[in-house]
Amino acid sequence: MKTEDAITILDHFACTLLPVALQMNNGNMKDAVKDSYEVALEVLKQRKSFHSRALAEIDTQPGQIDAREFNDRVVHLRGEYPPGEEDCAPSP
Repeated sequence: MKTEDAITILDHFACTLLPVALQMNNGNMKDAVKDSYEVALEVLKQRKSFHSRALAEIDTQPGQIDAREFNDRVVHLRGEYPPGEEDCAPSP
């Protein structure tokens, strides 16, 4: 997605957070929007950090990989699944 697109991933995160931010700011829309975007930016920073760490752990070459390959390498790296997610495991 390009930054000139009407809706970015940042906007998606901010809109998701907006109802909570409205409650926290007693209905003040201006402050709620500001807070939701600030939290959304922090979420994106953390997301990038976790992705970088995951790629470092699987020793991938510099560059980009698609989402499916990333998930296959990181989530299914050792064939381990968090409790309750065994149903998501690919069938043999």
